[in-house]
Amino acid sequence: MAPATSNDPVERVRDARSAAVKLTVYHIPPDTATLSAISPAALESFPDVVVDDIEDAAVIESALAAIEASRPTPSARPLDARYGLVFSDATGTRVLGAYKGAFATRGQIDEQPCDFNELALHAWLVARYPPPT
Repeated sequence: MAPATSNDPVERVRDARSAAVKLTVYHIPPDTATLSAISPAALESFPDVVVDDIEDAAVIESALAAIEASRPTPSARPLDARYGLVFSDATGTRVLGAYKGAFATRGQIDEQPCDFNELALHAWLVARYPPPT
């Protein structure tokens, strides 16, 4: 992972904006039961994870905008990750990892647990990956 230039989650999103050319979304379907919390590190190799690779610049920008609009602030609360958004540059180097739990407000930016103070990322994910009806 590329070194972060800031400890501020919003600044990390802004830093990634110019470099990100690929987005890989990791998603655990809502009906998947787990025996314990899934860390962001474990999410990407979780057996039931759904992987969506996106290279559409408009979609990548909308995901970054949703993360920024969610106003992430540092938190000490651990995360049970259900979504992971991993942004990469043209060389395939990871420039940002953003993770969200099943609940709308808990997340992580790179290694920093955070709270999402607005629901923009939650809304973006639900619109793109609607729960089963």
